[in-house]
Amino acid sequence: MFKWLGSRYFWGAMFIIIGGIFLLQYFGLITLGALLWAIIIASGGVLFLSIFFAENTNWWALIPGVTLISVAIVIAIGSLLPDLGGELGGLVILGGIGLSFILVYLVQRENWWAIIPGGVMLSIGAIVGLESFLPGAATGGLFLIGLGATFAVLALVPTPQGKMQWALIPAGILAVIGLVLLVVSADIFRIVGAVGLIVLGGFILYRNLRRE
Repeated sequence: MFKWLGSRYFWGAMFIIIGGIFLLQYFGLITLGALLWAIIIASGGVLFLSIFFAENTNWWALIPGVTLISVAIVIAIGSLLPDLGGELGGLVILGGIGLSFILVYLVQRENWWAIIPGGVMLSIGAIVGLESFLPGAATGGLFLIGLGATFAVLALVPTPQGKMQWALIPAGILAVIGLVLLVVSADIFRIVGAVGLIVLGGFILYRNLRRE
């Protein structure tokens, strides 16, 4: 189905077209807009994906392929929907990088290590997307929970070496620390803490007044 992507004729023609576009821009005959840059960058991503589809042992090509397409999507969104471009940019690019590593594992299960950078990048992407809605401690807590979930997945998925039960230890530690940060940053904790301080202060005043 994707054999044409690996055709030398196809990519030869693509390079000629792209080179011609750059020449036309140099001579001032056309102006490269954001959408055209998005198409060019996406074409680079498709080129790397074609390397993978032509021979699936080239799993490494998934990383630059998916990443370049993610960048192209962000450029296109920024051009068509400027208000969303800045908010979604980090989420889409970091999420794309994370997805590329997850695909590397799914293609070849011996690449279990790819789960770790994949989970880290997906967690960072989620934090970038939510940072404007959450306080700093909460985003830090979510990031640690994401890392904990990454190690938990690593402990559950099949690998050539068998299930890696050791990953449950960092998974549990990271999840607990993340939950603590979430609780500390939650509004309910602030309210309870404030009320607790008022009650404690009132108790101290009451005890001192009774002694007088």
